[in-house]
Amino acid sequence: METNGEVDSLARSMGIVTILLDGDLLVRMASPGAETLFDFPGSPLPLPLQALRYRGGDDSLLDAVRSAAAVGAAPDRPVTTPEERPFLRRAVRVGGGDDRSVLLTFLELTPLIQAGASLRAANQLLEGRMRERTQEMEETHRHLRFSDASVNHASVATFWVGADGIIRRVNQATCRMLGYTEAELLGMHKFDLRVDMHPSRWAPHWEILRTTRHSHFESCFRHKEGREFPVEVESNFVEFDGHEYIFFFVRDITERKRVEESLHRLNDELEARVQERTAALELANAQLRESGEMFRSLVEGAPQAILMVDEAGLISLVNSQTEQLFGYDRVELVGRGIDLLLPERYRAHHPRLRQGFLSAPTARPMGAGRDLYALCKDGSEVPVEIGLSPLRINGRAYVLSTIIDIRARKQAEDRIAASLREKETLLKEIHHRVKNNMQLISSLLQLQSDYIKNPEARGIFREGQNRVRSMALIHEKLYRANTLSSIDFGEYIRTLVDILVPTYAPRPECVEIDVTAELVPLGVDTAVPLALIVNELISNSLKHAFPEGRNGRIVVTLAPGIADGEVALRVADDGVGLPAGLDWRTCPSLGLHLVKILTGQLEGRMEVRARAPGLEFQLSFRELKRRRSH
Repeated sequence: METNGEVDSLARSMGIVTILLDGDLLVRMASPGAETLFDFPGSPLPLPLQALRYRGGDDSLLDAVRSAAAVGAAPDRPVTTPEERPFLRRAVRVGGGDDRSVLLTFLELTPLIQAGASLRAANQLLEGRMRERTQEMEETHRHLRFSDASVNHASVATFWVGADGIIRRVNQATCRMLGYTEAELLGMHKFDLRVDMHPSRWAPHWEILRTTRHSHFESCFRHKEGREFPVEVESNFVEFDGHEYIFFFVRDITERKRVEESLHRLNDELEARVQERTAALELANAQLRESGEMFRSLVEGAPQAILMVDEAGLISLVNSQTEQLFGYDRVELVGRGIDLLLPERYRAHHPRLRQGFLSAPTARPMGAGRDLYALCKDGSEVPVEIGLSPLRINGRAYVLSTIIDIRARKQAEDRIAASLREKETLLKEIHHRVKNNMQLISSLLQLQSDYIKNPEARGIFREGQNRVRSMALIHEKLYRANTLSSIDFGEYIRTLVDILVPTYAPRPECVEIDVTAELVPLGVDTAVPLALIVNELISNSLKHAFPEGRNGRIVVTLAPGIADGEVALRVADDGVGLPAGLDWRTCPSLGLHLVKILTGQLEGRMEVRARAPGLEFQLSFRELKRRRSH
């Protein structure tokens, strides 16, 4: 912090030591002479006030600084250094707004004490000398000459004035003070020197001094150059050789007046700042009271239970909703530990959890993801949700807790969970019955095909039977799964292959089927059409790719596709492939026509590639969003 050289010089001449501290009690500035009252450790400023050893002889300095920072000023206090040097200590807050800077001033009283003692000693000396000179004038002319010589060489300006106000004698100190020569001063009138005296006032002044014989006052003299300066005047009325005179002693008090004015100015400034700080403090207190009332109104009018807990876990504030929720009157809660409202199983761990929150205080829900319960006065437990908000009031940490009774919501959740369990049981039963019905249809088709002699017609019945069985398998997987929303379609493909191979392959041992399927859960809306597509593609390869019982291999792959959210199904064989010039989209085969329709239903893309040897079907699709009925 920068300092002003003129202010430092003035402080030194006045015997004033100043220390400036900020709101954190760090010494930001120390005036010259501060080492008189403090031992500095040698480190540069700023320094903590506690790092400086105070030599003022009392232990109230820190309390005075804190009091000034809080209320604007601390009471003045006299202190004495170990060297018996007396000072007057003053602590005043000088910061504005939130600034709590404090200025410590120490005014040394020694110069003032010494000045008073010197003045009294000089006065006694002069009075003694005056008595001596009077006696000497009465006794001998020799004593008068001796007295004249003494006065002429004195350091104090002295001069003699007769009844007419004319200056009769002056000493060299008077000449130096006024800038005149002795010859110029002799014959001048007294009011030529005094700024504040009119010629008409001389005669009354003379008569008063003749009566009182002595006076002491302050006045203003004018220098030969025209400048005016303050003086301290002491006058004595004397008689000598039949004549009456006033003997004046005059001291230039310009420096003393400058110091006094500076002290008055500093005092006025300090008083003004104290008044400003006092007014600001009163305004802050009024605003604090208003904020407190608003806070209490908000807490009391809140629809949730609210309570405030201090660092020790003691309840310091509750609202009416808290009383209603727990069954206590607020006088029964305020000052009690928060454990009063906790079930026994929570109490052992709660102090650790509370300290953990206070070490990293942030607004958050308490016990996120866990069921919380509170203990009422009647011993019952209430399910609750608790929100925690940290507060800091007057330097102390608090936790504001909002508590919501969620009994009604818990009851509703229990009813919904029970209803969902009932619906899940019903849905499993439906899937089971659909599977059974489809198996019944498949069995009827099997019985009917036994009476059909035409091989082509019997094949049609068998294909229809397999299609029904592939759909029935979907429902069987659903009601056996842990979830009814989707099935593991890779596992479904493996089961379907085990059903299709014995049905369509004349020599099952000659056809190898390799199924590579990742875990791809699919909903029923997607699984049913995809099951029919897989059934048609695998059965088509088994029927047509390997004529006359030749050996072959079928590869089925199910995995996430290249695009985000897509699924890719690949069915490929190393058989004879499609006849030349045949387009699968226009092929009259019912199976391929069904594949085309089901691909459109899945909103997918089907690509057919001829291989050497064999044929490959590549289906890319996204799982269908379940359509809700209205």
